[in-house]
Amino acid sequence: MYTLEQVLELRIALAANGRKKWMNPRRVDGERCQIIAVTNFKGGSSKTSTTIHLGHY
Repeated sequence: MYTLEQVLELRIALAANGRKKWMNPRRVDGERCQIIAVTNFKGGSSKTSTTIHLGHY
């Protein structure tokens, strides 16, 4: 089991030393918060999957 602090430390270390710089979950200085709305009136249209992928990114 890892604590939240340990997970964040691992992500920051992987972002600093790895090829995938997007693994660091924090915004950089000057970067603004983004608000994205996902809607669709049709059922089963992958709204949840899209929202989860956007959240992970």
